[in-house]
Amino acid sequence: MPPKSSSTKLHRCTCVRYGCNKQKIVVGGTTQPGKWVTHYILQKHRTAVGVKAKRRLGRESRRDRGWEDDGSDLRDSDQEDPPNTPANDGEPFDPGDSGPSDAQDSETYAEEERAETESEISDLAQEDALYANPDNLEELRQELSKASEDTDTTPRAHVTDNAPAEGSMEIDLESSVSGSAVFTPRTSPAPAGNDSNSDSDDDEENWEDSDDEMDEDDLNEYTGAAVFGNFKVPKSAREKIQMCIKEISLPSWVTRLPDNLGEKKHGKLTADQYLTLFTAILPMVIPETQLAEDEETNSKMCDGFYNLVAATNILSSFKTSDSETEAFTEYFVKYRQLTQNTFPDIVEPPNAHYGLHWEDIMKYWGPPPAIAEFWGERLNGDLQKIKTNRRLEDMDFTMLRQISRSCRLLALLHRHEFKNTTLRNLSALLARDSVNSVKAEMDDVAVSVYLGKAPRMSTKEYQLLLAYLNVNNAGYLSWLDMAGRDPDYHAMVLPPNANRLRRYSESGRTYSCSDSHRANSLIQYYIPNSDEDPATGVIDSILELPLDGFLRTFMLVRPHRLLDLAGTPYARYPNFMTSLVATEPSKKLLIIEPKHIITHLAAWTRPSSTYSGMKERFMVVCWALNRGRK
Repeated sequence: MPPKSSSTKLHRCTCVRYGCNKQKIVVGGTTQPGKWVTHYILQKHRTAVGVKAKRRLGRESRRDRGWEDDGSDLRDSDQEDPPNTPANDGEPFDPGDSGPSDAQDSETYAEEERAETESEISDLAQEDALYANPDNLEELRQELSKASEDTDTTPRAHVTDNAPAEGSMEIDLESSVSGSAVFTPRTSPAPAGNDSNSDSDDDEENWEDSDDEMDEDDLNEYTGAAVFGNFKVPKSAREKIQMCIKEISLPSWVTRLPDNLGEKKHGKLTADQYLTLFTAILPMVIPETQLAEDEETNSKMCDGFYNLVAATNILSSFKTSDSETEAFTEYFVKYRQLTQNTFPDIVEPPNAHYGLHWEDIMKYWGPPPAIAEFWGERLNGDLQKIKTNRRLEDMDFTMLRQISRSCRLLALLHRHEFKNTTLRNLSALLARDSVNSVKAEMDDVAVSVYLGKAPRMSTKEYQLLLAYLNVNNAGYLSWLDMAGRDPDYHAMVLPPNANRLRRYSESGRTYSCSDSHRANSLIQYYIPNSDEDPATGVIDSILELPLDGFLRTFMLVRPHRLLDLAGTPYARYPNFMTSLVATEPSKKLLIIEPKHIITHLAAWTRPSSTYSGMKERFMVVCWALNRGRK
């Protein structure tokens, strides 16, 4: 080890951060030229651990305690302290006296300074038992090599606090070097007032220059895709996102986002709006948006956003499994890796660490929406909207008793457990919007009256409906083939009349015909009597007719024509829950029932020039609004 001078001080790294992906641990440094090493993330505030920062802190501390500033530690200041200070009453200022006029306080301050310096020198002079043993160094090297692939944990040598252990030394462990660790104690400038002040200033300059040079060498590893400093979304990208928000087709039950998103005037977004933005809107526009001028940087940012959306879709789903929870962790770790490599200066919030625990939470407790506090927060919001001015005597009745009664009533209505027939019939009136009323059975007279007022279906619609019902051996006969048949078979004839509905509501969702409400007509659905993957399409018409004494609803859907994803970014991002379809649906009609509908779609129409190879206008459709409900 090199000899230690009396001016040697121990400077510790003050930026021990979670998730540092640098394959190097730095616990300290040296002021010798070319020897100072630091985290690449410290380049923007490296002077915080420098000599000048320590001098400024000492000066501010003395001012807080009533000491006058001697001006000796402001080397780079353009304005020096006046030669005569109030403490000296006009007499020439003595630079060696940095204390107050009180001699006793001055002696106390000098003793504290000497004791602190001697303590630091003695601590540095002692060898650290941990690093003196080569076996310990080899063990630390093995831990670092194992953790080099995992950026979420940075092992530290038996240090459990954010600050390094007392008396620890600096260790430079480069991933590409196989040699043993080298102790590099750092010497700092001598205290003010010593004869070696000029030498200390030279050392300080050397320290700063070598720091800059070393930072540049360290940062070479992160050039290219890395973005340093504050990143701002380009104006062109912000305008494209705003255009998508204006043009996107969303169902009526989804709260739209402000058109001026990204500006100060748009106001505050709710949690539900944030979820819609990141799962249903941005996945449509980000793949075709240039977020950065550098192509590599833009690709890394898109990849990071994709992993974030994939993890969010799993976390916000109402269904989960062990494989899904493990996939969430994989996506979230990749997102953090890409974020740290693309934005080395980023200061990650605590949620970045908390998110790694969701895998265990989902395995133990189930889907996060089931244990979320959203429902309680919504009830709190309803309570906060109640006006209480000059009505303190009514708060107990209104906010406690009536709200509790309302909650119990809604719970009872959702269970549909009514033994009393009158209550069962009135349940639809008590909660018409949120409860699916139980349909009453119709007698023969009611069926005859209903069919007498309903218009007749077209031949094509009738044949499609008859074929759909008879797939499961329902045994319905066509009224077109009833000529000369026994009248006893008339009860098995499928009625040719049906009411045409413009909309159908179920579970708070409204499904409409394409000519009535285009956004509410775009759906994802299961193909009846088939094991194929879910498809997307447009509701062409809605039919309602009585069968076996109960009203049944059928929807005629035109499937979308799927387009090839080759040559588009969506081929790389399957978990965006998006697809490209032609703006004009297929002419083929398909019969489905409400139970086959999965969710509404978010859709955005794009020109053929958006991607190379596209020969017609197309739509980007997203089914992330489902959130695993069906």
